[in-house]
Amino acid sequence: MKRTLVILLSLCAASAWADVVHVTYRTSAGGTASTVAEATLETGCGYTTVSAPALDGWLFTHWSSSESDPLVVRDAFGRALDAARFTLYQDTTLTAHYVSAAQDADGDGIPDGHELYWYGDLAQGAASDTDGDGFTFAEELANGTNPHFPDTAAPGGVAWSDGDTLSSLRHRCECLTRSDGGTGVLRDIMLGGALPDFLRFSLRGSVSPCETL
Repeated sequence: MKRTLVILLSLCAASAWADVVHVTYRTSAGGTASTVAEATLETGCGYTTVSAPALDGWLFTHWSSSESDPLVVRDAFGRALDAARFTLYQDTTLTAHYVSAAQDADGDGIPDGHELYWYGDLAQGAASDTDGDGFTFAEELANGTNPHFPDTAAPGGVAWSDGDTLSSLRHRCECLTRSDGGTGVLRDIMLGGALPDFLRFSLRGSVSPCETL
């Protein structure tokens, strides 16, 4: 049974003159494509897909579109976006691609799925260190850290990691303060948009939503 595709509308006002088209969301793993959801949506609007689902034994690598509609599938550093952003103009099929978690076609010690997800190609091996922090790609994967952002350490056992505490935002962020200096909001400086309320914070330390600047 097909589920309704949940797609988030952004920066688009409803219009009585907009065309309505069909969107199909599917996964492709090992040459087998499976439709998992469908939706009827207005054209001319910007949407974001759901995050690519986890498939047991498979690694997500990227999104693709059946049409030439603008589709943003990677961040500024080349990492695949778990949720793709697109502008809709016609009937479209959006596909989340996967490769076997055991596949290592180039024999470099890193599953192809990880290389394709983080870099979009198979040029990085287990010993690569593209962020120059002294941790290899294999170690970054084992530690759950981002190979595009350096991890640092200081004498005395203090370490700063780009792992779940900070880098789960998946983009570099900046803090913008209001004119009264009271509260701030995290903004995604890669995409230029404000992050959701639950990711916004108070400069005074309390966790609470604050207005978009």
